[in-house]
Amino acid sequence: MHNLFTLFWLLLAIPTLAQIDTLPPADSLFQSLKNYHQNLLQAQLTEFKISEKGAWLKYIPSIGIGYNLGTDPEGNLQNVLRPSLNYNTNVIYRVRQDKEARQAKMKSIKQTAQLASQNEQRKLELLLRKYQNEVTELEFMEQLNEIDTELYEIATVQFAATEIAPSTYLSQKRDYLQKQFEIFQQQKLIRSLAAEIRQKSMLNNY
Repeated sequence: MHNLFTLFWLLLAIPTLAQIDTLPPADSLFQSLKNYHQNLLQAQLTEFKISEKGAWLKYIPSIGIGYNLGTDPEGNLQNVLRPSLNYNTNVIYRVRQDKEARQAKMKSIKQTAQLASQNEQRKLELLLRKYQNEVTELEFMEQLNEIDTELYEIATVQFAATEIAPSTYLSQKRDYLQKQFEIFQQQKLIRSLAAEIRQKSMLNNY
């Protein structure tokens, strides 16, 4: 009997919906998530650009110096060696090819980040919808609880006046406490969802 009374008073200390519904507006949550993914994208782009520093060194053409027989104004070979300069023209093609590869990589990073952001936005939207549904359910439970509390108080007065049997009163009390516990469980679920939403929206990262 003592344990039942202890549980009863503990359940009466359960916070109300107004006390646990502390989530910021949905717009703030979505904006927080958007900001996080924008910052993540900038970090990835910066990392890629840093990795490309010094890449110009591989585009320096290899230059060679040789000697060839010279010619006179009429095009006849002369027995005189003249220096000649040559370099690898393939570097021009490699510059263009690498530029296209860098542009493709940058585009891939941006597209991947955009898809990830959209996916997380959808997950957040589903969580918010579930949260709202659970809050609505709790509101109905609390409205019914007001009636159950009045009925329980009437039963308590009747039991004190020996107008109902102890077994009847205990059965009503058990049902009442069970409903209180269900409210407690529903509030736990809402608090858990709120914590998950905050984590999903990266709200605590700022």
